[in-house]
Amino acid sequence: MSTKKTGFTLIELLIVIAIIAILATTAVLVLNPSEILKKARDTQRIGDLETVASAIAYSLATLSKTPSFQAGSGFSCASNCASSLTGVSANCGGRNTQTPAKSTVDRSATPRAIDGNGWVALNFSAVTNNPLSILPMDPSPDNALTFYAYACDNDKQKYELSAVLEATDNVSRMKNDGGDKDSVYEVGSGISSL
Repeated sequence: MSTKKTGFTLIELLIVIAIIAILATTAVLVLNPSEILKKARDTQRIGDLETVASAIAYSLATLSKTPSFQAGSGFSCASNCASSLTGVSANCGGRNTQTPAKSTVDRSATPRAIDGNGWVALNFSAVTNNPLSILPMDPSPDNALTFYAYACDNDKQKYELSAVLEATDNVSRMKNDGGDKDSVYEVGSGISSL
């Protein structure tokens, strides 16, 4: 009587390990995890801008019968920009010449404030049933090239919110958002004129 040994030989194990390594490498190259993370951050940026735009529309409708950015309405047209970087001035419009103009007000101390001192210079706290508790910030805290920006025009009664999108797939989204700046994603009532 002979007994058979069951199990794998060293060669069989090495072949299986090599196949798994090749499959794992292929999966990483095809899926590109850094691009997936960029897309996730871009999705958050788009959602944040849409949320703030909805809050602005709600606030304008609530504050007066005639929506206005004029003095005394609780809204002002200082252009602001909010960086995610700690200690960096919130006036980050100078990082990219196609963003809204820089504000003369340094809002880096309270960029998330909703009392008119945040990166959006609108006093949301003056609105009944205020839709925001804090202003969102860009989800990429270590990237000096990504930010949220706000600009408005008293004469045209229009506003714009902007963000830089990172993912390669979103370059066309920035170009085709209806705005006049191809290097940022824009939402608002004045995206083609501010």
